[in-house]
Order: sequence, then C-alpha cells, then structure tokens
Amino acid sequence: LRSLVGSEMCIRDRIGTEQQLIGVFGGTFDPPHNGHRAIIEAAYRHLAFQKILLVPCRQPVLKQAAAANANQRIDMLTLLINDLSYCSIDTQELDRDTPSYMTLTLETLTSHYPDNPLVLLLGEDAFCSLPEWYHWQDIFTFAHIAVAKRAGFSHKIPSTLLTHIAEREVQEGADLLHSRAGKVYYIPEAVPLAASRDIRAMINAGSTVPVPVSAAVKQYILDKQLYLS
Repeated sequence: LRSLVGSEMCIRDRIGTEQQLIGVFGGTFDPPHNGHRAIIEAAYRHLAFQKILLVPCRQPVLKQAAAANANQRIDMLTLLINDLSYCSIDTQELDRDTPSYMTLTLETLTSHYPDNPLVLLLGEDAFCSLPEWYHWQDIFTFAHIAVAKRAGFSHKIPSTLLTHIAEREVQEGADLLHSRAGKVYYIPEAVPLAASRDIRAMINAGSTVPVPVSAAVKQYILDKQLYLS
C-alpha cells in the first residue's frame, strides 16, 4: 500500500506553514459517507489546517471487521476527497499488523510533523466513546481534539471524560496554535449524523431511500457489488 495517497494542498497565506495545524481523521470508512466529509469541511472552515490526513484503520478495536477490503476503502476515500486539495490518505494503520490504536498513530505522526500541532477530528459520538479507547488519556499528550457536533445526536459526555477535559477546553480555534497538544475545541456548527453500519444495511436491503454517500462512492459500491450478503 502507498504510505500517502492524495494531493498536497496549496499552502494558505494567512500564517506560516510551520505554525499550521495537521488534522488527523481516523475511522474504518466502510464506506466513507457524507457525514465524514461534513466533519472534514467544517473543521477546515474553522481551523488553520495545512492539511488533513485521513487514516483508515486495519483492525477496528470497538467495531466489527471491515466488510470492504483495504484497497476498496482507499479507493472510496480517494473518491470522497478528490476535490479537497488539503486532504491526503495516510495508510500507516493499514500497513501495521497490530490493532489500530489511535494513540500509537498520533505518536508516529508527531515525529513526521515536529513543527505542527496535530488535531484529532472526532464526531461528537466518537468523542463520547473516548474512555473506551486504548490508552485514551495519552491522546492529549500527542494532539489536540476538535469535536464536531452531530445534528440529532443526544448523549451525555461520560463523567470520566468530563473530568479529564475540564481545564482543556478552548473557545477559539486559534488557541490550538499556541501549544503542541492537550486542548479540546468544539467546532461551532453541527454536521449530519450518519453511520456506516446503517448505510451498509440500507444497501444490503436494497433500500429506495437515498443513501448518504457521494454519487462517485455510490457508483463504486454498485460496480464492486459491495455490502451485499
């Protein structure tokens, strides 16, 4: 697998590249859908990113194994971001034989981008599950977290997480540029709530309801006959 797929962005003029943020957005992406893209675009609108890395996982720890294979998921991600010049695909988790632990991924990326703070992008639903992640507290050692609110999502943040982030929240995206890691920023707009598992079920059932994926991703799924049992 290629270690990096996608195009580099044209560097924005507003600040020097050595100060810009590197976004990290992980997931199974099985399939990548409009909710994923909405998080990426909302984050880019509000934060000073040099680039956003999409990191498809090999062995999800809290979910069932992916139905599509690694190359198919890379193909679909490429279609999802083909017009987003600031996005690239990082395949390091696919290239490892171990379960996909985000803490280890972020630790690796800090050596690749020593001059840029990392920002882990999470939907609100994923953020609420953070205490279930492997060595989740260590994430704050390597990265900031930007949380995208999910329209229609209602779940209280676990008390363990609330206690841990109590003094980490910042109100302005620019505040993430002032330290290497450890802050939490809530993106000030809601994005659609969508789940890959629901999309797979809709496709398998032959649902006539529009599936929330791009036309290109939908055509790829049809061509490859994915998610049909």
